[in-house]
Amino acid sequence: MTTMAKTRRWVRGALPLVTLLAAGCGDEATTGGGADTGVAPIDAPTPMDADDAGARTDTGADTGKAADTGADAGEPTDAGTDAGVDAGPVDAGCSATQPCPGALTCCGGACVDAQTSLTHCGGCGMVCTAASGTPDCVAGRCTVTACPGGTASCDDMAANGCETDTATSLMHCGACGRACSFANAAASCAAGACVRGACAAGFGDCDATAANGCEVDTRVTVAHCGGCGMACATPNATPACAAGACAVRACNDGFADCDRTPGTGCEVDVRTSAANCGACGRACGAGQSCGAGQCQYGTGADGALTVTADQQLGTVRAAAVGAAGATTVTVSNVAGVFAAGQSVLLHQTQAAVGPVGHYEYARVTAVSGMTLTLAAPLRSAYVSDATSHAQVLRVMEYTAVTINAGATVTAPAWDGSSGGIIAFDATGRLSVAGALDVTGRGFRGNRRTCGVTPMYRCMRGVAGESERGRGAAAILANQSGGGGGGAGQDCASGGGGGHATPGEPGSAGSAGGVCAEANPIPPGGGGGTAGVAALANAALFGGAGGEGGADEDGSFPGGGGHGGGIILVRASSVLLTGDGAVRANGGDGEDGHQADCTGGRGAGMGGGGGGAGGAVRLTALGSATVLQALVDPSPGVRARGGGGGFCGATTRDYAAGVGGNGRVGIVSPMIVGASFPAHTAD
Repeated sequence: MTTMAKTRRWVRGALPLVTLLAAGCGDEATTGGGADTGVAPIDAPTPMDADDAGARTDTGADTGKAADTGADAGEPTDAGTDAGVDAGPVDAGCSATQPCPGALTCCGGACVDAQTSLTHCGGCGMVCTAASGTPDCVAGRCTVTACPGGTASCDDMAANGCETDTATSLMHCGACGRACSFANAAASCAAGACVRGACAAGFGDCDATAANGCEVDTRVTVAHCGGCGMACATPNATPACAAGACAVRACNDGFADCDRTPGTGCEVDVRTSAANCGACGRACGAGQSCGAGQCQYGTGADGALTVTADQQLGTVRAAAVGAAGATTVTVSNVAGVFAAGQSVLLHQTQAAVGPVGHYEYARVTAVSGMTLTLAAPLRSAYVSDATSHAQVLRVMEYTAVTINAGATVTAPAWDGSSGGIIAFDATGRLSVAGALDVTGRGFRGNRRTCGVTPMYRCMRGVAGESERGRGAAAILANQSGGGGGGAGQDCASGGGGGHATPGEPGSAGSAGGVCAEANPIPPGGGGGTAGVAALANAALFGGAGGEGGADEDGSFPGGGGHGGGIILVRASSVLLTGDGAVRANGGDGEDGHQADCTGGRGAGMGGGGGGAGGAVRLTALGSATVLQALVDPSPGVRARGGGGGFCGATTRDYAAGVGGNGRVGIVSPMIVGASFPAHTAD
C-alpha cells in the first residue's frame, strides 16, 4: 500500500472520531441519542508494505481503478466499516455536520432506522428484549412477533414478552382481545374457547344457545316463569309472572279470581255465580240465582208472562216421595210434564204425625219414568202414603209477570194429592192490576150434593180437613179443621177452620127436637192454630170449616168452607196498582140445604163453618208496593178467614163459625203499604 493510500484510509477511519471530538464526544443534540462511548476506532493507520499479501490498495489511487491485490476487477472496495458498528442501515457515517439522510437517526456515529432497529428502537440505545418470544421493533416500539403456543403478547409490551395465557384468559381467550362474556351468566376460558358457566339467579338459558347466554329473565317471563319451559297458564285471564311465580294480570270480562290461586286463573263467572254475583264474595240470597252479574230469582227461561184473562199456574204437579239427603224424587198421580232443567217446589202438605208444611226449591236434572233426579240433595224428607201427602210442582221462571185488570191467576184446587199452590219466579217485576188468588184452594170442607148423598139426616157434620188429614163426623175440631155441628132438630152449625188464629166455634142448635143428640144441640168446635209465623221454610193451607149438623127432614147440611191455598212468589220487585190484589183467603161455609133434593123440607140443616186463610209470601229484591188491605173486597194482600154459613137461608140465623186468619210474609228492603193480617218480614 502506498503512503498516500494509507494516509487516506487512516483519515477516513479517524473522521468519525474527529467528528465526535469536535461535537463534544457525540453530543445528543448532534447524534439524536445517548453518547456511544464504545465505538471502536475504524482502521487506524498501521504500517503496511505495499507488497503485503492480501492487502487492498487505496480506493483513491490516481488511476481510479481497483488496485488491491487479490480483488477482482470491478469488486467494491472496503467501505471503511469495522466490527462494533450498528448492524442496521448505515451510510458512510454521521455527525453534527453530517446528519443522517431521510428519517434515519444518528446513533453512535451511525445512521439507523429507529422505527425498526432492535438496538435503537424508538431512540438511540433503546434495545428490544423479550421475557419470552421473539422481540421486534415496529414503528419505533418494541414488540414481540412470535410467541410459544398458547400464549400471546396482548399488551404489545416486549418487556413482559408473551404475558397472556390465551388458553385460560377471560379477556384474551384463544386470541388477544377475544373476551369471554355471556349475558346474565358466569364465563370461563378453557383450551382457548369461551365456556358459559352457571346462570345468574333469576335467569335461564332457555334457547340452549350459549352465545346469547342466559337470555331469559325467569322472574318476569310468562313463558318461562321460575324456570325454562314453566309457562303460566291462567284460564279466563291474562297471565303475569312476578318474582318467578305465576300470577293473574287481568281477568277476562265477566270472570274473577276469587280463590286467589293463579293456577285456576279467573275461575268464577261472576255473571252467573250465585256465590260471587258481580264480584267475588257477593253472594246471592237463598233461592236466588245470578244473571248478568245481578242476583235474581229464577233464570227467566220461560220469558215474560202477560195475563189478560183468567188462567191457572201450578198445573204441572204430582204426589211426591223423597228422602232427606237424596237426589231423586218418586212421583205419582202426575198432571202435566216434568222435564230436565225445570225448577220445582216440594211441599209436605199433610202428615198424620211429624213435621208438616215444610218446602224447598230444587232443580230437575233428569227424568226417567216416575223418577225425577235433582241437582242437589233434599234438605228434608217428603212422604206420601195413606195418611201423609207431599207434592211437587213446577215453578215457572219468568222474566216479568204482568196481570192486567180484570184477569185472575189461580191454582188447581187441592185434591188430596196435589194442588192449591201458586209458585213462580220472575227475574224482573211482578205487576198486578188484576189478581193472584188462591181463595178456598186449600184444605177441603166436606161438601155434599143431591146426586151423591141426598137426605143426610140426624147426623153430626164432618169436621174440616187439616194438615193432619181428613175429618170425621165429629163436633170436635180436627186440628186446624173446624168441628161439625151436632145432630138433630135443629140448626147446630159447624166451627170455622183455624190457621194463624183459631176458627170460631159454630152456633148451638135449638133445644130438644127430633133426634137431637143433646139439649141444646152442640155446635162444631173452632179449628186450632197451626204452623209458624215465619214462612221462609214452611207454609200451610188454611184449615177447612166444619160441616153443619143434620136435622130430621132437610136435604143435607151446609158444607164447611175450604181453607185458603198458598202463594209463593219471588221477583225483582212487586207492584200492585189500581184494584190489584194477592189473596189466599179462606172460603165461606155453605148455608144448610133444606129442600134442594127431592123430599127435603123444613129449615133446620146447620150451616158450615168458614175456612181459614192460607199463606202468602212475596219476596222482592227491590221494592214491594202492596197497597193497603182494608175491608173486603178491597185491593192489597190478604189471607183472611172465610165467613160461616147459616141454618136458614132467609132468616140468616144460627151462624156457623168464621174461619181464622192465615199468614202473610213480605220480604223486601222497601215495603209500601200493608197487608191483612199484618205481614212478617221473614
